[in-house]
Amino acid sequence: LVESLETATRVLAAVVHDADAEARAIIFHRPEVVLGAPEDFLARGAVELIFHANDVCCGLGVPFEPPAALVRRLREHTRPWPMWSVAWTAPGRSNDPWGDLLAASERHRSG
Repeated sequence: LVESLETATRVLAAVVHDADAEARAIIFHRPEVVLGAPEDFLARGAVELIFHANDVCCGLGVPFEPPAALVRRLREHTRPWPMWSVAWTAPGRSNDPWGDLLAASERHRSG
């Protein structure tokens, strides 16, 4: 899992590093297409990686607790994105940003 996350992270970072500042990509497609700038590519990728890492760890019974500072930045960066109102619910604003994102995406802590 760790090696896979590292590989995916390196690929995503390389794409963002080489992307033109004016580049736009789809970061969400429901109910309408939402385009994001390179800094949004990282946040969108991080949402996928962090949630699916948690899903895998839940299945294996392994604890997964990402750094609170990182999760807080992710929570706040993605707060205005439509995924929270279309697919899930808006994340809370507690001192437990990982708990806020898990609850908003209808997931539970692993381990």
